[in-house]
Amino acid sequence: MINFELPVDKHGRADPATYIHRIGRTGRWTRKGAAINFVHDKKSEEIMMAISRHFGREIKLIQHDNIEQLTELLKF
Repeated sequence: MINFELPVDKHGRADPATYIHRIGRTGRWTRKGAAINFVHDKKSEEIMMAISRHFGREIKLIQHDNIEQLTELLKF
């Protein structure tokens, strides 16, 4: 799952319910899945961190130029 834009509600705040609905399309039937979120500014970083806090799960930050780290994280 790739989020080009993180979901927000009508007030511009993080929308964890929509986020979990989107990424719920990955990892079905005991399979592993991955969600990639594009963070492009301070606001999108704040939204991602709010979603992370809401679910109590770490969302790993990978710099755009670190393809090796991304490749390693996506190995199932």
